[in-house]
Amino acid sequence: MLNEEYSFKKEDIYEAIKSLNVTEDIEASLPNGKYINSIDILNYIYEKLNNDYEIIKNEIEGIKDTEERLLFLEEKELIETKLRIVIERINEIRNEIITQTTITDNNQIIFARTEAGNLYIEKDFDDKWEESMLKEFSDCLESITSGQKVGDIRIEPFNNGNQILAGLMKAAGYQARIYYKKLAPNVYYVFYLQQKKKDNARDDIEKRWKSCKAEFETLKKQMKDESLKQQLIERDKPILEELREKLGSKRMGM
Repeated sequence: MLNEEYSFKKEDIYEAIKSLNVTEDIEASLPNGKYINSIDILNYIYEKLNNDYEIIKNEIEGIKDTEERLLFLEEKELIETKLRIVIERINEIRNEIITQTTITDNNQIIFARTEAGNLYIEKDFDDKWEESMLKEFSDCLESITSGQKVGDIRIEPFNNGNQILAGLMKAAGYQARIYYKKLAPNVYYVFYLQQKKKDNARDDIEKRWKSCKAEFETLKKQMKDESLKQQLIERDKPILEELREKLGSKRMGM
Protein backbone atom coordinates (compact mmCIF):
# COMPACT_ATOMS: atom_id res chain seq x y z
CA MET A 1 0.00 0.00 0.00
CA LEU A 2 1.30 3.46 -0.86
CA ASN A 3 2.09 5.70 2.10
CA GLU A 4 4.66 8.11 0.68
CA GLU A 5 3.59 11.59 -0.40
CA TYR A 6 5.13 13.53 -3.26
CA SER A 7 7.33 16.06 -1.50
CA PHE A 8 6.97 19.04 -3.87
CA LYS A 9 4.08 21.48 -3.39
CA LYS A 10 1.40 21.34 -6.07
CA GLU A 11 1.63 25.12 -6.56
CA ASP A 12 5.37 24.85 -7.30
CA ILE A 13 4.83 21.99 -9.74
CA TYR A 14 2.17 23.97 -11.60
CA GLU A 15 4.49 26.99 -11.89
CA ALA A 16 7.25 24.72 -13.20
CA ILE A 17 4.92 23.16 -15.77
CA LYS A 18 3.87 26.63 -16.95
CA SER A 19 7.45 27.44 -17.87
CA LEU A 20 8.16 24.23 -19.79
CA ASN A 21 7.60 23.64 -23.51
CA VAL A 22 9.26 20.27 -24.17
CA THR A 23 7.09 17.16 -23.82
CA GLU A 24 9.78 15.07 -22.11
CA ASP A 25 10.42 17.80 -19.53
CA ILE A 26 6.71 18.18 -18.77
CA GLU A 27 6.30 14.41 -18.32
CA ALA A 28 9.36 14.23 -16.05
CA SER A 29 8.01 17.03 -13.84
CA LEU A 30 4.70 15.28 -13.07
CA PRO A 31 4.26 12.86 -10.15
CA ASN A 32 3.61 9.19 -10.90
CA GLY A 33 1.63 6.41 -9.22
CA LYS A 34 4.27 5.82 -6.51
CA TYR A 35 2.77 8.53 -4.32
CA ILE A 36 -0.57 8.59 -2.50
CA ASN A 37 -1.19 12.27 -3.32
CA SER A 38 -0.33 12.07 -7.04
CA ILE A 39 -3.94 12.23 -8.25
CA ASP A 40 -4.71 15.25 -6.05
CA ILE A 41 -1.66 17.10 -7.38
CA LEU A 42 -2.49 16.23 -11.00
CA ASN A 43 -6.11 17.30 -10.53
CA TYR A 44 -4.90 20.66 -9.24
CA ILE A 45 -2.50 21.13 -12.17
CA TYR A 46 -5.20 20.14 -14.66
CA GLU A 47 -7.69 22.66 -13.26
CA LYS A 48 -5.10 25.45 -13.26
CA LEU A 49 -4.02 24.70 -16.83
CA ASN A 50 -7.64 24.45 -17.92
CA ASN A 51 -8.28 27.90 -16.46
CA ASP A 52 -5.26 29.20 -18.38
CA TYR A 53 -6.65 27.60 -21.53
CA GLU A 54 -10.05 29.27 -21.14
CA ILE A 55 -8.42 32.66 -20.54
CA ILE A 56 -6.18 32.52 -23.60
CA LYS A 57 -9.02 31.16 -25.76
CA ASN A 58 -11.13 34.18 -24.84
CA GLU A 59 -8.23 36.57 -25.43
CA ILE A 60 -7.62 35.19 -28.94
CA GLU A 61 -11.15 36.11 -29.99
CA GLY A 62 -10.37 39.80 -29.50
CA ILE A 63 -6.97 39.88 -31.24
CA LYS A 64 -6.91 41.32 -34.77
CA ASP A 65 -3.15 41.55 -35.38
CA THR A 66 -2.07 38.46 -37.34
CA GLU A 67 1.37 38.02 -35.76
CA GLU A 68 0.09 38.53 -32.22
CA ARG A 69 -2.77 36.13 -32.87
CA LEU A 70 -0.31 33.51 -34.12
CA LEU A 71 1.71 33.77 -30.90
CA PHE A 72 -1.43 33.32 -28.80
CA LEU A 73 -2.49 30.34 -30.91
CA GLU A 74 0.90 28.72 -30.34
CA GLU A 75 0.52 29.27 -26.59
CA LYS A 76 -2.98 27.79 -26.73
CA GLU A 77 -1.64 24.72 -28.55
CA LEU A 78 1.10 24.33 -25.93
CA ILE A 79 -1.45 24.40 -23.10
CA GLU A 80 -3.55 21.81 -24.95
CA THR A 81 -0.47 19.58 -25.09
CA LYS A 82 0.13 20.03 -21.36
CA LEU A 83 -3.50 19.19 -20.58
CA ARG A 84 -3.23 16.05 -22.68
CA ILE A 85 -0.06 14.97 -20.88
CA VAL A 86 -1.62 15.54 -17.46
CA ILE A 87 -4.74 13.54 -18.42
CA GLU A 88 -2.56 10.71 -19.76
CA ARG A 89 -0.61 10.61 -16.48
CA ILE A 90 -3.85 10.56 -14.47
CA ASN A 91 -5.16 7.71 -16.62
CA GLU A 92 -1.93 5.75 -16.19
CA ILE A 93 -2.29 5.96 -12.41
CA ARG A 94 -5.98 5.13 -12.53
CA ASN A 95 -5.22 2.08 -14.72
CA GLU A 96 -2.79 0.86 -12.08
CA ILE A 97 -5.51 1.19 -9.45
CA ILE A 98 -8.15 -0.55 -11.59
CA THR A 99 -5.97 -3.57 -12.36
CA GLN A 100 -5.71 -4.20 -8.62
CA THR A 101 -9.50 -4.40 -8.26
CA THR A 102 -11.99 -6.91 -9.59
CA ILE A 103 -14.95 -5.07 -11.11
CA THR A 104 -18.24 -6.94 -11.28
CA ASP A 105 -21.65 -5.96 -12.57
CA ASN A 106 -23.80 -5.19 -9.54
CA ASN A 107 -26.15 -3.02 -11.62
CA GLN A 108 -27.89 -3.59 -14.94
CA ILE A 109 -28.23 -1.09 -17.79
CA ILE A 110 -31.08 -0.36 -20.17
CA PHE A 111 -30.22 2.06 -22.97
CA ALA A 112 -32.48 4.85 -24.21
CA ARG A 113 -33.97 4.60 -27.67
CA THR A 114 -35.56 7.05 -30.06
CA GLU A 115 -39.18 6.71 -31.14
CA ALA A 116 -37.84 4.91 -34.22
CA GLY A 117 -36.07 2.41 -31.98
CA ASN A 118 -32.52 3.65 -32.57
CA LEU A 119 -30.04 3.80 -29.71
CA TYR A 120 -29.11 7.28 -28.52
CA ILE A 121 -25.63 6.09 -27.54
CA GLU A 122 -24.92 5.33 -31.21
CA LYS A 123 -25.67 8.97 -31.95
CA ASP A 124 -23.53 10.16 -29.03
CA PHE A 125 -20.49 7.97 -29.62
CA ASP A 126 -17.71 9.61 -31.63
CA ASP A 127 -15.16 7.29 -33.27
CA LYS A 128 -12.74 10.25 -33.32
CA TRP A 129 -12.50 10.39 -29.51
CA GLU A 130 -8.93 10.15 -28.28
CA GLU A 131 -7.84 7.32 -26.00
CA SER A 132 -8.04 9.51 -22.90
CA MET A 133 -11.67 10.38 -23.68
CA LEU A 134 -12.57 6.73 -24.31
CA LYS A 135 -10.96 5.81 -20.98
CA GLU A 136 -13.02 8.39 -19.12
CA PHE A 137 -16.27 7.18 -20.66
CA SER A 138 -15.25 3.61 -19.84
CA ASP A 139 -14.67 4.53 -16.19
CA CYS A 140 -18.00 6.37 -16.07
CA LEU A 141 -19.79 3.31 -17.45
CA GLU A 142 -18.06 0.89 -15.07
CA SER A 143 -18.82 3.16 -12.11
CA ILE A 144 -22.53 2.83 -12.94
CA THR A 145 -22.50 -0.92 -13.59
CA SER A 146 -20.29 -1.86 -10.64
CA GLY A 147 -21.81 0.54 -8.13
CA GLN A 148 -18.23 1.41 -7.18
CA LYS A 149 -16.15 4.52 -7.81
CA VAL A 150 -13.81 3.62 -10.67
CA GLY A 151 -10.73 5.78 -11.08
CA ASP A 152 -11.49 9.42 -10.38
CA ILE A 153 -15.14 9.39 -11.52
CA ARG A 154 -17.76 11.33 -9.56
CA ILE A 155 -21.31 10.03 -9.17
CA GLU A 156 -23.70 12.84 -8.31
CA PRO A 157 -27.25 14.14 -8.83
CA PHE A 158 -27.88 16.41 -11.78
CA ASN A 159 -30.79 18.80 -11.63
CA ASN A 160 -29.72 22.00 -9.79
CA GLY A 161 -33.30 22.73 -8.74
CA ASN A 162 -34.71 22.09 -12.23
CA GLN A 163 -37.84 19.98 -11.72
CA ILE A 164 -37.71 18.68 -15.28
CA LEU A 165 -34.38 17.04 -14.49
CA ALA A 166 -35.29 15.84 -10.99
CA GLY A 167 -33.85 12.43 -10.16
CA LEU A 168 -31.24 12.42 -12.91
CA MET A 169 -27.72 11.25 -12.09
CA LYS A 170 -24.39 11.71 -13.80
CA ALA A 171 -21.14 9.79 -13.78
CA ALA A 172 -18.52 12.44 -14.48
CA GLY A 173 -14.84 12.53 -15.34
CA TYR A 174 -12.87 15.58 -16.44
CA GLN A 175 -14.46 15.74 -19.88
CA ALA A 176 -16.75 12.68 -20.11
CA ARG A 177 -20.29 12.55 -18.74
CA ILE A 178 -22.88 9.75 -18.71
CA TYR A 179 -26.39 10.77 -17.68
CA TYR A 180 -28.79 8.17 -16.32
CA LYS A 181 -31.74 7.53 -14.00
CA LYS A 182 -32.79 4.68 -11.74
CA LEU A 183 -35.51 2.48 -13.21
CA ALA A 184 -35.68 -0.14 -10.46
CA PRO A 185 -33.36 -1.49 -7.75
CA ASN A 186 -30.01 -2.15 -9.46
CA VAL A 187 -31.40 -1.22 -12.90
CA TYR A 188 -30.45 2.08 -14.55
CA TYR A 189 -31.59 3.88 -17.69
CA VAL A 190 -28.64 5.42 -19.61
CA PHE A 191 -29.78 8.16 -21.96
CA TYR A 192 -26.85 10.43 -22.80
CA LEU A 193 -23.08 10.30 -23.36
CA GLN A 194 -21.74 13.83 -23.48
CA GLN A 195 -18.47 15.75 -23.54
CA LYS A 196 -18.13 18.48 -20.92
CA LYS A 197 -16.96 21.15 -23.36
CA LYS A 198 -19.97 20.81 -25.64
CA ASP A 199 -21.78 24.12 -26.27
CA ASN A 200 -25.24 24.50 -24.68
CA ALA A 201 -24.60 21.32 -22.66
CA ARG A 202 -27.37 21.91 -20.11
CA ASP A 203 -29.95 22.73 -22.79
CA ASP A 204 -28.97 19.59 -24.68
CA ILE A 205 -29.38 17.45 -21.56
CA GLU A 206 -32.85 18.88 -20.91
CA LYS A 207 -33.83 18.40 -24.56
CA ARG A 208 -32.59 14.79 -24.56
CA TRP A 209 -34.39 13.97 -21.32
CA LYS A 210 -37.66 15.37 -22.64
CA SER A 211 -37.26 13.06 -25.64
CA CYS A 212 -36.59 10.07 -23.39
CA LYS A 213 -39.00 10.67 -20.52
CA ALA A 214 -41.99 8.88 -22.08
CA GLU A 215 -39.91 5.77 -22.76
CA PHE A 216 -38.51 5.91 -19.23
CA GLU A 217 -42.00 6.04 -17.69
CA THR A 218 -43.10 3.08 -19.83
CA LEU A 219 -40.02 1.07 -18.83
CA LYS A 220 -40.53 1.93 -15.18
CA LYS A 221 -43.99 0.37 -15.29
CA GLN A 222 -42.58 -2.68 -17.09
CA MET A 223 -40.02 -3.15 -14.34
CA LYS A 224 -42.85 -4.27 -12.06
CA ASP A 225 -43.19 -7.43 -14.16
CA GLU A 226 -40.15 -9.51 -13.18
CA SER A 227 -40.24 -11.64 -16.34
CA LEU A 228 -40.46 -8.60 -18.62
CA LYS A 229 -37.75 -6.82 -16.64
CA GLN A 230 -35.34 -9.71 -17.19
CA GLN A 231 -36.17 -9.77 -20.90
CA LEU A 232 -35.34 -6.08 -21.23
CA ILE A 233 -32.10 -6.49 -19.28
CA GLU A 234 -31.04 -9.45 -21.43
CA ARG A 235 -31.98 -7.53 -24.59
CA ASP A 236 -29.52 -4.76 -23.74
CA LYS A 237 -26.63 -6.85 -22.38
CA PRO A 238 -25.07 -7.27 -25.86
CA ILE A 239 -25.32 -3.50 -26.34
CA LEU A 240 -23.48 -2.95 -23.07
CA GLU A 241 -20.70 -5.32 -24.12
CA GLU A 242 -20.45 -3.69 -27.54
CA LEU A 243 -20.12 -0.27 -25.91
CA ARG A 244 -17.46 -1.63 -23.58
CA GLU A 245 -15.55 -2.93 -26.57
CA LYS A 246 -15.74 0.46 -28.31
CA LEU A 247 -14.53 2.21 -25.16
CA GLY A 248 -11.75 -0.30 -24.62
CA SER A 249 -12.98 -1.17 -21.11
CA LYS A 250 -10.43 -3.12 -19.11
CA ARG A 251 -12.28 -5.34 -16.68
CA MET A 252 -10.83 -8.09 -14.52
CA GLY A 253 -12.39 -11.52 -14.78
CA MET A 254 -13.69 -11.08 -18.36
